[in-house]
Amino acid sequence: MDHLDDTPCEAYGCYKHAKRPALGGQGAKGMIPFKYDLITFMKDARRNQHILTSMHMINFSKTYLKAWMDTYVDGNVDPYKSLLRLCQSFATRHRFSKLIPYYTKLPELDMALILNDFAATF
Repeated sequence: MDHLDDTPCEAYGCYKHAKRPALGGQGAKGMIPFKYDLITFMKDARRNQHILTSMHMINFSKTYLKAWMDTYVDGNVDPYKSLLRLCQSFATRHRFSKLIPYYTKLPELDMALILNDFAATF
């Protein structure tokens, strides 16, 4: 009962001392058990200014997680296509956008040297 007008709380759509049904524990479980290792590999590749593609992610999985790769491939009709799509959706979910390599951009070390030279003149 509501203490103001003797209306039961259920009439308002709320319950005393109850959790909200839509909070906590929702969401799909990830298919990739080594996601932190894969994210570290992807960040290292970007940090070192290397091109990162889905094939690089697949090769990383083949090299370091052969047992998982074999079980994943055995359960699919078209293993190459499903593995490629899995890596693409994983990259999108973790906010790795498609980057186009620009060859006019200087390497990071050269940019730092130019910045230091410029800062020394002032």
